Amino acid sequence: MGTFSKIERDFWQDNLVLELTPEEKYFYLYLLTNGRVNALGCYELRMKVAVLETGYNSESIKKYLDKFTSAGRILFDNETQEILIINWHKYNWSKKTGTVNSILKDFKGVKCLVFKEILQGFLDSFGIHNFCAQNEDLETTGNYEEQQETKGETCSVEREREGEREKDMVEEGLKEKKEKAPSDQQGFDQFWKLYPNKKAKAAALRRWKAMKISNETFQAIMEGLQKALVSQEWEKDGGAYIPHPATWLNGGCWEDEYKPLVTARTRSDTPKDSAIDLRRQMLGLGDENG
Repeated sequence: MGTFSKIERDFWQDNLVLELTPEEKYFYLYLLTNGRVNALGCYELRMKVAVLETGYNSESIKKYLDKFTSAGRILFDNETQEILIINWHKYNWSKKTGTVNSILKDFKGVKCLVFKEILQGFLDSFGIHNFCAQNEDLETTGNYEEQQETKGETCSVEREREGEREKDMVEEGLKEKKEKAPSDQQGFDQFWKLYPNKKAKAAALRRWKAMKISNETFQAIMEGLQKALVSQEWEKDGGAYIPHPATWLNGGCWEDEYKPLVTARTRSDTPKDSAIDLRRQMLGLGDENG
């Protein structure tokens, strides 16, 4: 993949972008185009580097990260200093050989386990795991043509063998991932890390174990939780209506429909002590004055 980011022309007509201040637009573009952006759309964002490159202070950057998290455009893990651009795969992923290789390589380097689970869902829905099965068709374009001209039939044979090895490796890894769900404790720890209302942990863990959660159900729970985190319902009255985790699990609430936060308010009437503060605590960003 080339050293550039793809920005659609209608970026400037995006509903969120139209409401941003010039400073926020600049920072949003920075998140999409800085030197650490990769094919995967999940990369390490060091605060000191961001301060140096943008000219903003750390407090401003934290504020902007909160805004785009609340809008459902990014996720940020303060522990690993990684950022996940939610819709990156829709505009930048393709099934070209070089792009897929870069995506899989970047995926191996992701440290945040929650991000890995989310990205695995993106990979499955995009059909990346079927890429190698189509390897022979893809070999007739791009870099393969250049190699064919210089290396002839020998290169073709080696390329075919390499494709078969890659196919076996990817399919074996994804098969193991699908069949093997995280252990009860591992899965629960990932869920608990993200759930903002940390009450009655023992009851939540008992419920989690009783559910005998498969990998498919685990992914559905985590995806549902991500939607709830940026919803109007969970922001209301500073998160006062966020249920206990055991109650949320018992009710199968990850399948509920939530109203996106971005449509609930404008920039001028955002309550300070709201879901943004909950996400600060959840991701370890601290409050605006901290």
